[in-house]
Amino acid sequence: MCHDIERFLTVTFSGIRIGEEPIIKKLLSQCGLYTTDISEKKLINFLVARWGGEIIGTIGIEIVSDNALVRSLAISDKFRGQGVGKNLSTTIEGYARSKGVKNLYLITTTAEIFFAGRGYTLIPQQSAPENVKNLDEFQRFTAKTAVCMYKKLGVGSI
Repeated sequence: MCHDIERFLTVTFSGIRIGEEPIIKKLLSQCGLYTTDISEKKLINFLVARWGGEIIGTIGIEIVSDNALVRSLAISDKFRGQGVGKNLSTTIEGYARSKGVKNLYLITTTAEIFFAGRGYTLIPQQSAPENVKNLDEFQRFTAKTAVCMYKKLGVGSI
């Protein structure tokens, strides 16, 4: 009977709700991602994937002018490989575009292949704009430990 119910539960995407900061931080920690700078203010530009009442994934951006740093893509272990990450990245790109963002940047040690498949290209860290390089999340990494990637958001592009 439980399996019949599970068939009808779909993954939905939304913003963060009041009181969910600890849940988001726990998921990020479980995925080995940085949480020290996560605050209610930063969570304004985060999205979550929900399955039933459970948060199963998250992604965020930090907006600086018409640039944004993509950060904290995290998917619960049991939901990896099912398209949740792809859907979250597509959704955050649409959200970024709605906020006037034209250029997305990210810095990663583990997700280069995933984001390359989503249209991001490798760039030298020093070629990122200063307002992105000045973000705490960006400054935590060096060129030896992480790669920098870029994607231009065109009108209507996904």
